[in-house]
Amino acid sequence: MNLQKYLHRNEIRAQGLLALPTLVLLRALAGDGTPGRHWAGTLCRVAALCAAMTMLGTGTPASADNYTWDGEFNNTWDFTDGGFIFYSNWDTEGFQSPDLPGSGDNVFFSHDNDGNTDIDLNGSRSVNDITFGSDQYSLANGTLTGNRLFINDNLTLQSDATLTINGPSSLGSGRTLRIHGQYNANGGITLADFTVLNVTEQAGPARSFTLGSGSMLTAFDQTQLNFTGDYEVDNNATFDLNSGSDWTLTERLNIGNGSNGTVDLNGLGTTLVAGGAAPSALGLSGATGTLTLTSDATATFNAGLDIGSAANPGAGVVTLTSGSSSTVTGELTLGMGTSTGTLTVSGDSAVDANGATRIGPGGTLNINTTNGITPLPAGGGVYHANGDVFIDDGILNSIETPAGNSRFNLAPGNNLTAFNSARVRLTGDYTVTNGSVVTFSTSAVGQITGDLDIGAAVDSGQVTISGGQLTITDSSTILPTGTLEINSGGTYSANGGLDNSQGGTLTFTDGNLNITGGAYLPDLSENYILDGASPADLPHLTLGAGASANFSTAIFVGDEESGRITVSGGADVVAANGSVLGSATGSSGTATVTGPGSTWNSPADFFIGLGGTGTLNIEDGGVVDSTQGTIGRADGSTGTATVTGQGSAWFNAGILQIGRFENSNGTLNIVAGGAVTNTEGILGGEINASGTATVTGGNSTWVNSDLLDIGFNGTGTLIIEAGGKVTNTSGTLGLNSTGIGTATITGTGSRWENSGTLDVGRTGTGTLNIEAGGVVTNTTGNLGRNSSGIGTATVNGVGSAWVNTHSLNVGLAGTGSLTTSNEGAVFIGDAAQAGGTGGSITISDTSADPAFGGLLVVQNSGTLSQSQPFTRTIIGDQANEFGTATVTGAGSTWTNNNNSGYFIVGNSGTGVLNIEDGGVVTTRDGTLGSATGAMGTATVTGAGSTWNNTAGFNVGTSGTGILNIDNGGSVVSERAHIGNFVNANGTATVTGADSAWDITNTLTVGQIGTGTLNVEAGGHISVGASFRLQSFGGTAFLNFTLASTADPLIDVGEDVNLAGTLGVDLDPGLTLSDGDSFTLIDIARTRSGVFGNVAEGGLLGSFNGVDLFLTYTGGDGNDVVAFAALPGDYDGDSDVDGADFLTWQREDGMSDGLTDWQDHYGTQPPPSSASASQVPEPTTVALTLLASCCLLLARLPFVPSVRMTAG
Repeated sequence: MNLQKYLHRNEIRAQGLLALPTLVLLRALAGDGTPGRHWAGTLCRVAALCAAMTMLGTGTPASADNYTWDGEFNNTWDFTDGGFIFYSNWDTEGFQSPDLPGSGDNVFFSHDNDGNTDIDLNGSRSVNDITFGSDQYSLANGTLTGNRLFINDNLTLQSDATLTINGPSSLGSGRTLRIHGQYNANGGITLADFTVLNVTEQAGPARSFTLGSGSMLTAFDQTQLNFTGDYEVDNNATFDLNSGSDWTLTERLNIGNGSNGTVDLNGLGTTLVAGGAAPSALGLSGATGTLTLTSDATATFNAGLDIGSAANPGAGVVTLTSGSSSTVTGELTLGMGTSTGTLTVSGDSAVDANGATRIGPGGTLNINTTNGITPLPAGGGVYHANGDVFIDDGILNSIETPAGNSRFNLAPGNNLTAFNSARVRLTGDYTVTNGSVVTFSTSAVGQITGDLDIGAAVDSGQVTISGGQLTITDSSTILPTGTLEINSGGTYSANGGLDNSQGGTLTFTDGNLNITGGAYLPDLSENYILDGASPADLPHLTLGAGASANFSTAIFVGDEESGRITVSGGADVVAANGSVLGSATGSSGTATVTGPGSTWNSPADFFIGLGGTGTLNIEDGGVVDSTQGTIGRADGSTGTATVTGQGSAWFNAGILQIGRFENSNGTLNIVAGGAVTNTEGILGGEINASGTATVTGGNSTWVNSDLLDIGFNGTGTLIIEAGGKVTNTSGTLGLNSTGIGTATITGTGSRWENSGTLDVGRTGTGTLNIEAGGVVTNTTGNLGRNSSGIGTATVNGVGSAWVNTHSLNVGLAGTGSLTTSNEGAVFIGDAAQAGGTGGSITISDTSADPAFGGLLVVQNSGTLSQSQPFTRTIIGDQANEFGTATVTGAGSTWTNNNNSGYFIVGNSGTGVLNIEDGGVVTTRDGTLGSATGAMGTATVTGAGSTWNNTAGFNVGTSGTGILNIDNGGSVVSERAHIGNFVNANGTATVTGADSAWDITNTLTVGQIGTGTLNVEAGGHISVGASFRLQSFGGTAFLNFTLASTADPLIDVGEDVNLAGTLGVDLDPGLTLSDGDSFTLIDIARTRSGVFGNVAEGGLLGSFNGVDLFLTYTGGDGNDVVAFAALPGDYDGDSDVDGADFLTWQREDGMSDGLTDWQDHYGTQPPPSSASASQVPEPTTVALTLLASCCLLLARLPFVPSVRMTAG
């Protein structure tokens, strides 16, 4: 006691934390006054305390008192006796303390009994720093609150004790802190050097051990944490275990519940073990729980682990790296419900999930990656799924390292099921075996970057895709015990090929199988069948870039139900024994070959719609090769083939049939540069079969190296449009009697080229439509070739043309009809005919401009002939329609030679017929301007150009007709009418040398209507019978333009009935001379009537001072002659004799008139006039005597006379 008293007496006070250890040392040395007592043990305890003091750094406030509790009197904080409070266990500065320590004072517990010291708090106490010395202590019966805590020996909190430290706490090396009551480490706690923290959780909501908000428990150097009961890390606190520290919980561990919590495990030997019956969890009640394992740390959860709780949603994050590991016994769940949960395994770490793994909508399992694409730099990790795996809209990512030490391992016999938009990305080679089943359903998406083996030599394995997707980037192999099942909505993509050649099971009745980058080797023990199991199924096989499939058998796509195959990206398919799309009735098969280099080779037949519905699409450069193609084969089948895009092609070494047997339907579409080739083409093979081919777009071609039959026995339709092109040898529309064939060629650049004949209605019914600039070429064209054949052709539109390089037969033995309109043209280069039971040609259109009418051109020695009854030709058919036909060139002929047909130019519309340069048209009844309002014009021009009408010829029947014959052209008809009926207005002009109109029977001008006949400049008309003008009250005009005094202008073989108006003019090249005469009409028999405007001897006109007169008695006495007046012929009888002198004298003639009479006395009419007796030239005596008589008579009274002249 001497040293203690000395200390008190000298009032040594601790002025900071560093002074406290010195005081403790001195007291320890002093003991009971013997300096050597407890020396060694005391020094160790003091050294530990000094070290703790040094770590804490800052000292207590200068005003704090230091109190020491030594327990000399009892074990209480204080006690009451007789109403007095005693402080016997406390001293300060070495003296008995006069009071108890307060909230600002430092407290040091020091009791040297080398055993356990129980401290009865006897209430609630609040101090500053608290230090437990070298003895073992136990707190009970109250609450102790301080700012800092230093524990230098073992400390136990009894169940009725609460210790709250608002600042940092530390536990000395190798010491144990036992918590049976409650310890609130609000400022965190540091545990090191083999220390032990034992926590016994008590019943109730309060926890025995808590960390303050944001504080941390730090454990080093094999510290042990033993927790009995459940525990939760929250309040933004952190458990940081390092260097072999171990944390064991008898029950579950929750990290982040209501507030965030973090657990970090670091270092070899650092472990976490959670037990109990309920799973541990991270992220509850909206909080985030984080667990991180590094550097070989381990975590074991013996009752399962929820990363992101489903019951109380939050966010859980677990990360393993640097060789750490975790074992979960029971279910491991990630992001269930509305929670999020992420587990990342990398850096040679591993997780053993010994129960089921469930990854929910917010869950992500990452192995060596955080996104499934980029590996982590720390290296690989392994997840051992030793139970079934369920991925419900969650994410599984795994990237294998080059060393192969990173992967997701599904243990043998366990299953993986991904559904509800789950996403799985795995790299590395995988095998599904030992009875495992991998299933992707309901929009789940999976990808394995590597190989996939399904099954093994003995152990089975199965992959099922039902509504989900699975992509294998490298090869896929179905081994003998393996099963790949693709169901409704499922897609399996084998980007490195699929090998099923070893006899595995491929169940593919629905969904999608995609193969790229390798071979598809199916089981070919029998024909390959791609078919659904029910009407709702549609399996779709896609062969993409780099893929190939070699079927040594036949391939059936849609055998009884439906199937679909796509060949794309340069893939190759070979079907050695043939290809069938849509095999049985009710089935449906579709094949698409698309992209440059994509090919389908079918060395045998290719059936598109064998008995069901088949569709073949060849697109964007795809190519199909087959021996023979059939589109729509059997009864009730329907086939469609579409070849579209530049470079897309279907090559057939043999026949291509479109609509083969009865009630089949076939359609071929060649679009946008596609191409199809074959030998013979057939559309509509048998009765009631239907075949349609459409070739549309520039560079689209269908090449038939042999025949093209459209409507063989059935119905065939060919459409060529927008620049498409079809070629063949001979073509037929309506081959046999039941055949119906229609071809429409429309649009500029659209062409149908027949190197041989084209029959439109050979024995059946054919229709050819050429429109809007389309062109058809052939050698010989036949419309209605055989007796039952019915052929109709329409050529309509600017640039539309039918070019017959050899001949055209319209109704050869059957019925033919040809119509051209809107500048549509028919060219005939050699010979043609029209006839049969009815061959008709209509050249007409609805253009508002006559310049743009229908066009028929017979040229280059071409011949068009209509030779049978009931044929017709119409140029300009309906009102407001226009048509033009041209027959040009020597040898070019158009013959309409029948008994009851007719040839109309301008039926109700406007028609133009041009016969030129030696062309010849032969008709029975020709009409120009048939109906009221119609206009028909015909021009026959040039030497050898001829229009032969074997019967009647009407120039203006009830409409307007114009006939021009010039430059040596000629018209021949049996009879002719110009201006025939009411409202008719007909004009015929024959002009020029050698131009002629030969009429073997009667010519009528203005019968009821108005007719005008012009004979000009050497033109000639020959009428074999009668010539009538205005025979039934019509109006007639007969006009002559005189060019020479040669042959008569009109020769009439019988009678002439004159009426109407006569007009006579001179050709500009003719100079009229006195005495010239012109025979206008040479009449073989009798004449009746005269022109209404010119009487006998009437003046026709005066030309350069020379009068021209008309006589009806010229020639042989009944010809109509125009003659120029003779000088001295004063009585107008075409001779000069005495009668003329008397006329001159009576009219008080002038002397120069006498001279004229003298000079021409005795002149007779021209030879064409009637002969008269020659009057001898008067002698001089007689003339003198006559003159004397005249002088005598001159003295007699004057009697006026009247001269009657025309006009």
